[in-house]
Amino acid sequence: TKSILRYDFYYNLRIFIAARPIFRQDVKRDELLAELLGYLDYLTTDIKNINRQCAVLKEADISAKQLLTMADLFNKPMSIDTSIYDSDTKIFSKKMKAIDFSIPPNMPLDKAYTVHNENLGIPVKAPKILLGTAYRQGVLTKTKMHLHLHDLIHHVFISGLSGVGKSRFIGFLANQIKNQRAHVGILVINLVKKGEEGFYNPDIILRKKDLEFRVPYFIPDKDIEVICKQVAAYLVSSLGLKNVILSITKNVLYNDCIKKGFPKQHPESVFMEVIEWLKTNPYHPKFNTNITRAIENRVLSLLSSPFIKNILKLGPVPNWFIEWTKGKNVYIELSNFTEDGKRVITHAIFQMIRTLLPELRT
Repeated sequence: TKSILRYDFYYNLRIFIAARPIFRQDVKRDELLAELLGYLDYLTTDIKNINRQCAVLKEADISAKQLLTMADLFNKPMSIDTSIYDSDTKIFSKKMKAIDFSIPPNMPLDKAYTVHNENLGIPVKAPKILLGTAYRQGVLTKTKMHLHLHDLIHHVFISGLSGVGKSRFIGFLANQIKNQRAHVGILVINLVKKGEEGFYNPDIILRKKDLEFRVPYFIPDKDIEVICKQVAAYLVSSLGLKNVILSITKNVLYNDCIKKGFPKQHPESVFMEVIEWLKTNPYHPKFNTNITRAIENRVLSLLSSPFIKNILKLGPVPNWFIEWTKGKNVYIELSNFTEDGKRVITHAIFQMIRTLLPELRT
C-alpha cells in the first residue's frame, strides 16, 4: 500500500535476506518461521531513519541468488506518490560490490553466496626504509632502525669521516625509497666528490658542458612581485652581496616584468642595470665604489662564464625537471664548479622547486 511503500524512500540502504529453514519432525514449519521473523524483528528494532521511523520487513519478489549475481540492485524508474520528493520518479542503482555486512552467527540462515571482492592493493606495512642496526652504549645490537618515508620532508644530517661510506649509505637509502615508491623521483645534487652517480642509479645525468643542463634563474608565477623578491634574495645572498642591493635588484626585476612581461635573459644583465641604478641614484661615494667594485669583480665575472650563462638563461621549464616530477631519478654533477657557481645554481634549483611545486614545502 501507499503507506508502506513510502518508507522505502526514507532509507539509503535495503537489506535482502533469504532463509531456507531446516524442517525437524519435532518442530512445525510455522514455529520455525515465527522464530526467524523474531530474529529479523530484533534486527530492525534499532534501525530508524531521521524521522525516528523503524525499518519495515516485507517480502521481496526476487531470489537471493539472482539478487547477488545481477549487475544492479535496481535500475528502473519508479513512479510512486510518496509526498516526500518534489519529483515522484526516482532511479535506483546500487552496485552489489558496494554491499558488505555481517550476519549474527546464531541466526538460522544458509551460508551466504560469495560476492565479488576486489583487492584495492592498500599496503599493510608502513612505508619505512631500513637505516641499519642500532648501537647502544657503544655495543652493536640486533635492533633494526627504520625511517618513515613521511619524515623525509625534514632535513636529514648524515656525518662521518671521509671514506667511511656516507655516499654509499645515502645511495642505499635512495634505492630503498625507489623500491617502495617507484613513482617518486629522486634528485641528487653532488657538490664535492666526482664519480658518485653509480650509487644512485640515475635515469638522467647532468654535467657542466651538457646543453640539456638548464636551470632558468627566473620562473614566473601568479604573484610576480613575490617571485621577483625571492629571485633577488637568492641571487644577492648566493653571490655574497650586501642586503642593501636586495631591494634594488628586486625593483629592477619587477620593472622589467611590468614593462615587458618578463625579466632580462641573463642575471648578468640584471646586475648591469643595478650598477646603472647606483650611478643614477648614488649612495655615499665610498659605499657606491665598494658595491660597484664587488658586483663587477665577483658577480659579473662569474655570471659571464659561458657555462653559467647557458645554465641560468631564461627559458621554459627544463625537460629534466619535468621527468623528475614524473618519477625519474636525476643526478646533477656540480663538483667541478667554483663555490660561487655551486651556490647560485643550487639556489636556482630550489627556487624553481619552490615556484613550480609549492606543495613540497609542507
